[in-house]
Amino acid sequence: MNKGFTLVELAIVMTIIGLLIGGILKAQQMVQNARITKTISQVDSYKAAIITFKDKYSANPGDFAVATTKLPNCDGVTCTNGDSTGLVGATEWIWQAIDPILVNENVQFWNHLALADLISGISPNPTANEWGRSNPVSSIGGGFHFRHAYMTGGFVTSGHFLVMRNDVRGTWGCGGGSNTQADCVISPKQAWQIDRKK
Repeated sequence: MNKGFTLVELAIVMTIIGLLIGGILKAQQMVQNARITKTISQVDSYKAAIITFKDKYSANPGDFAVATTKLPNCDGVTCTNGDSTGLVGATEWIWQAIDPILVNENVQFWNHLALADLISGISPNPTANEWGRSNPVSSIGGGFHFRHAYMTGGFVTSGHFLVMRNDVRGTWGCGGGSNTQADCVISPKQAWQIDRKK
């Protein structure tokens, strides 16, 4: 005679499965929270690096007009001078693409900080436009750009912004047109978590 599982045995199995699923979900949440915290730390470290650079050189990194004479190993080829306008790169709307040319002030911004020994995570004097070489990688995904831009939301304001993007070439790739939320570096929930922890 075949003997099936008793209700007690099935209940025990279901409880174990539930505990395993709960543990996996909790572990995923803990990993995500760690990435959010690391991203906040990255942003804070970049803020400190910018302030230190400006205090030492009286200029914005990337926009520094005498980088080749003041920064160690700034060779004038892969590390270049800025135009000293006080703005890093061309001013565009925040969502517009950032020119990925290595000598552009937006890329030189990171290069100047690295050569001044204020940040790590990129290659000083990069020879390619890649996350981890010309621009820092974000712990959530994608990486960071720095730019001067316009921002709008019923009003228009301009300033310097640290922007997270999936595409190192600086294209938006997030919502609208043929893009979807999956193209974004962070989800609205992650953005809310970052904002809440700040």
